Amino acid sequence: MNKKSSLTKASHIIEETLKNLKADRSFKVYPIWKQWPQIVGETIAAKCEATYVQGKILVVTVTNSVWMNELGFQKRQILEKIKELIPESTVEDIRFQLKRE
Repeated sequence: MNKKSSLTKASHIIEETLKNLKADRSFKVYPIWKQWPQIVGETIAAKCEATYVQGKILVVTVTNSVWMNELGFQKRQILEKIKELIPESTVEDIRFQLKRE
């Protein structure tokens, strides 16, 4: 077995392990979470957070229904800003959910 095939297999094992642990959701959201204030602005970032990525959908947790409605209107702009700041992102859609209290 050559080094390249063993590395490929190791990376596949790591990826599958992350999927099984559901850790890939958190891993994929990290670059977005880290730049969230730059993506949506400081005011909006204080009212919501990028929670996880499921497939190609970013799930954003919002403090209340008023902000959830407002973010719905801004969805396209948020997606464009994500692509601008994080070109490697695979996110194609956003789902907003209310924060559980």
